[in-house]
Amino acid sequence: MQKIRSEHLVPYARLDRPFYDQSGQLLIARGTRVVPPMIAALDAAGITEGVLLDHSDELRVLQGQPRYESRSIRTIIPGQIITQSMFDEQGNLLLAADSVIPGSLVETLKARKVESVLLSKEMDVDRVGRFSDSLAREWARNLDDQIDNSSIPLAVERKGVPTARRMRVWRGKRRPAVELSRISQRRDSLLSETEEILDILQMGAGLKRGRIERIAEQIVDLTCDDKDVCLALASFPDAGAALPRIGVDVSFVAVAMGLMMGHNEAQIRTLAMGAFLHDVGMLSVPAQIVEKNGRFNRHELSVMRNHPLNGLALLARVPDATVETALVVYQSHERDSGVGYPRAASGEGVHDYAKIVGIADAYHALVNPRAHRDESLPYDALANISKMSGLGMFSKEFVLALVHALGSFPVGSWVKLSTGEVAHVVGVSPAAFDRPKVSVVLDEYGVALEEPQVLDLTQMPGVELTHVSAPVRFMDNPLEAF
Repeated sequence: MQKIRSEHLVPYARLDRPFYDQSGQLLIARGTRVVPPMIAALDAAGITEGVLLDHSDELRVLQGQPRYESRSIRTIIPGQIITQSMFDEQGNLLLAADSVIPGSLVETLKARKVESVLLSKEMDVDRVGRFSDSLAREWARNLDDQIDNSSIPLAVERKGVPTARRMRVWRGKRRPAVELSRISQRRDSLLSETEEILDILQMGAGLKRGRIERIAEQIVDLTCDDKDVCLALASFPDAGAALPRIGVDVSFVAVAMGLMMGHNEAQIRTLAMGAFLHDVGMLSVPAQIVEKNGRFNRHELSVMRNHPLNGLALLARVPDATVETALVVYQSHERDSGVGYPRAASGEGVHDYAKIVGIADAYHALVNPRAHRDESLPYDALANISKMSGLGMFSKEFVLALVHALGSFPVGSWVKLSTGEVAHVVGVSPAAFDRPKVSVVLDEYGVALEEPQVLDLTQMPGVELTHVSAPVRFMDNPLEAF
């Protein structure tokens, strides 16, 4: 264990040991290059000294120091300003220091039969929070300067062999159950690993870039193996819509769009990394805000709109994270018309990958329910995205890539054929994205078939189809129709 003053950290040197504050919270991960914004953020947070640790035993000593004091919930009075950060028994932040205690928080805690909370006993906790905030602002300022100076190319030049050549096109009638099970299991494995990665970041630990790269490679491989099944899984509503699922499923949609746009292998993997981490800043948003059933007040809206900046602070825990990944985290909620956040950047001031991920994220958000609204059907979600494009929020070129990936009748939509049969869309034809592959579940008399029948409408020119505005039947598994 070596104490070191923050001013003695060598700019641009790579740390061979992790740098912690005095209370045992990670500031800079091992292997990270100490860039000037980090030193400036330490100074802004008032962190003048830290500790370089050699092994985990030393960390346990630091973290063994008392950091919290228990306080009965009966002593927490709504409307008062709290001078210490408030945590639950698991150490999750409930309320930052110098905040007004909302009555809703106290009522929620009482309803959950929470008898006590933890208050930070020392200011180190708050200093680390200020460091994260300062680091995010410094990094954002650095990115803004590079964008203004045109030193970061925001338009991606599509060159080389398009990754789309790797895509497997399913030409059979129905996919074997073993094939569907394989894809579903691989996605479940991705979700499980994603949850671990997010836990690591939320706990303040460092994370090797290679682990993120391997996740991105798996997402690209799986999308190329069977794009339509991946999009069906991504389009299926989930009341939880937890952050791991958002990271994986938005990546499926973004990668599918990148494939349609002709990006090469290296570009697709870079896009997948950015898409996977694009919403990591949501880890900093309290659950009561995320799950609120109603409009956000001014403070809540500010917290939500700041989550891309918090994402940049968390990204600092991934040594050598690419500038493209940082830009996707920073800009995926910006809009072409300048109505997005956190900087209201517009048009050519937004990176192409951030534009792709922004559209993929908007689509995924629409097909999943939120506390204040129900989910949209894929067809309606795509129609809403198209309307947003008409208002200038999304580039038409990028929305067209989404249409080519999903089809005019997106995977997961219900359609009625001119034969009277009702079907579920299970695939997009590369030759005609308005003539999907469908799985017929009801015959012309409305009787359910014992086994769905898959039809390729590019081979049936006389059959027309119309969109059905509500699900014909609800499925527990989106792969049933395949």
